[in-house]
Amino acid sequence: EALNADDYTAESWANLQTALAAAKTAEGNADATQDQVNEALTALQAAMKALVDAPAPSVDKSDLTAAITEAEQLQEKDYTPESWANLQTALAAAKTVEGNADATQAQVNEALAALQGAVKALVDAPAPSPSVEPSTEPTTQPTTEPTTQPTTQPTAQPTTQPTQPGDSVPPTGDHMTIWPAAAMLVLSLGGLVLAELRRRRG
Repeated sequence: EALNADDYTAESWANLQTALAAAKTAEGNADATQDQVNEALTALQAAMKALVDAPAPSVDKSDLTAAITEAEQLQEKDYTPESWANLQTALAAAKTVEGNADATQAQVNEALAALQGAVKALVDAPAPSPSVEPSTEPTTQPTTEPTTQPTTQPTAQPTTQPTQPGDSVPPTGDHMTIWPAAAMLVLSLGGLVLAELRRRRG
């Protein structure tokens, strides 16, 4: 009675149940002879020995295989190192379960869930900074020619003609300073002449 029907084939389990029922009947019959009891016991023991183990339930690994294939198509460069390492751990475990012929459906389902979770947890790697290509064109523009004309005019030529021989030279500053001294000299001489004339007349 401690046996489990799921562990055996339906036919062998039914034979056991028939032998078990007969054994219970013999056990409960106060008028049963020893031969009847022995016969029921033998039948029950034979039915127990004849039990056939049920085949292992089929394990569906198709979803796990598909998830493994999908994960193997991903590129390491597209994700952060930490999230990629977690994926590789889950992927290795999933492959182990996939290759295990004795793996149960529960083990397959657990490995599948772990792998799918690692794929969803992948973190995109930051985009690389664009490299600046050196410019082949000159960065400075050529200096433009000045558009304004020089503001200074050429120095005007002197309008005075050179002095010709015989021409009178206008008095300069040096000549002008001589005239006061000459006037004083004339006045002094005139005073002396007048004084001399007066002396003679007296």
